[in-house]
Amino acid sequence: MNFTKIFEFESLIGDTYGVFKYEDLDFNSYKQVKHKDSRWGSENHNRTIYQTDKYFVKVWDKDYIRKDTLPTAFASGFYDSTIVPNFVGMIYDEDNICRGYVTEECQQLFIKDETDRADTGSRLVRLTPNSDKHFNEMFTRIKAKTIQSNHFAYDFCEYHTYEFEGKPTLIDLEGVYSCNEYDDLRAHHYNTYTRQNAGSRVDGDYLESPKFFSDFMAQNNYQNFIRNLLATAPINLEYFLNMELQHGSGGKEIIHNDKQIKTVREAVEYFSDEKNRKEAESKLTDKNHQYWNCMWAEFRKNVEGHHEKGWENMTKEYYDSLEMMTDEEIQVALVDDPVNFFGGFLKHGYHRAVAMIGRLINGKEYIPFYMPEAEVFKGNVENPLRYINYLDMMDIMGFQRESMQYVIVLS
Repeated sequence: MNFTKIFEFESLIGDTYGVFKYEDLDFNSYKQVKHKDSRWGSENHNRTIYQTDKYFVKVWDKDYIRKDTLPTAFASGFYDSTIVPNFVGMIYDEDNICRGYVTEECQQLFIKDETDRADTGSRLVRLTPNSDKHFNEMFTRIKAKTIQSNHFAYDFCEYHTYEFEGKPTLIDLEGVYSCNEYDDLRAHHYNTYTRQNAGSRVDGDYLESPKFFSDFMAQNNYQNFIRNLLATAPINLEYFLNMELQHGSGGKEIIHNDKQIKTVREAVEYFSDEKNRKEAESKLTDKNHQYWNCMWAEFRKNVEGHHEKGWENMTKEYYDSLEMMTDEEIQVALVDDPVNFFGGFLKHGYHRAVAMIGRLINGKEYIPFYMPEAEVFKGNVENPLRYINYLDMMDIMGFQRESMQYVIVLS
């Protein structure tokens, strides 16, 4: 590898990568694979990709619009070897500006078939039998990293998902931003990268759009995920344990023990006792077993809706036939489909709630549910901010809580 290593850095999980000197790169001996000469007003979008042996080198100008996003992606924990297993290192120049990165060669999984683009748009073509498997695995990881790091990759999509040594990886790595910047970046995109401003350009990703040069987010389902994340708030373990159970029927009477159990906390404590479990099991029939079986099954993949499947068919054997979800998959699913708990009252989302109760009884870690922010302090839950003096006065003075323009501390 003919790159001059200046020093090394580590990802947040301990991967070691190189930092290579831009001025020592021998571009004349490299094969140029792709070059994009692109400016939007004062914004520099120029970048070039080279290949040398098994390595790919992507570089950009000093004032490249996204030059700082790659270091941010590693510093935030968004990138590491679980996302880009073929990453070798970053490239910096003598002015300490990030000028690109080096990766090992990887294999393409998808291409665009644009044969009928004028009529039906681009069509996704899978190049390997594992294309969908690798993309789905990467998508789950990307969403988990988005939750954990509070950053997102606006350019993530099927076409940028590749394979390296039997594992999924990504290309076009720059373009990772804080989720707090999402709304501003989206507004900037649609105000700047328009058909009108594009002039004679013909390299847009979505040429069928009559108004915009490209979409802001390359993957619509990922965009919906980020919007869910921004519109909801995680509820912690204490909040969940204090939630009141609806004293309904249809199997809920087993969980609340005929209205004897009031809260999630009481349910966890009660059913942690084997004697109480056996007593509950003695009351089970095919008319009331669905929530009980769901509780002990915890979170499973591909569970059918109980209305379609039929309550009597939501058996222990049925749940046992389904694969367990991983913690990462549960974390992602709870943002993909936020629960509609009403404040501190557990009425809707009962199946997921009892699945989490089952996890807690079995000694596993609580994974946060996500609720619409406006719903968190509705109903039976009191907002603790009401006991802090002068917050309303700060609102009147123009200091916005949502923008974090001030901090509350204990003196």
